[in-house]
Amino acid sequence: MTEEVVDQVAKEYLKRLKTTVEFEDKTNVIPFYDLDDNELGYYYQFENGEESFFMLLSSNCNC
Repeated sequence: MTEEVVDQVAKEYLKRLKTTVEFEDKTNVIPFYDLDDNELGYYYQFENGEESFFMLLSSNCNC
């Protein structure tokens, strides 16, 4: 799955969470890999001054 597709998943999760953080508050996106260099997912970091948190989203989806 591409980062663009995972972005859409992150946006959907943010809509469901009771938070003031929005997708535009994304400060970092880092792909992470297994020991064989297979992409496992993405680390998303969000911060808007009041709140900060992260999401780990899988690259493997049967969507």
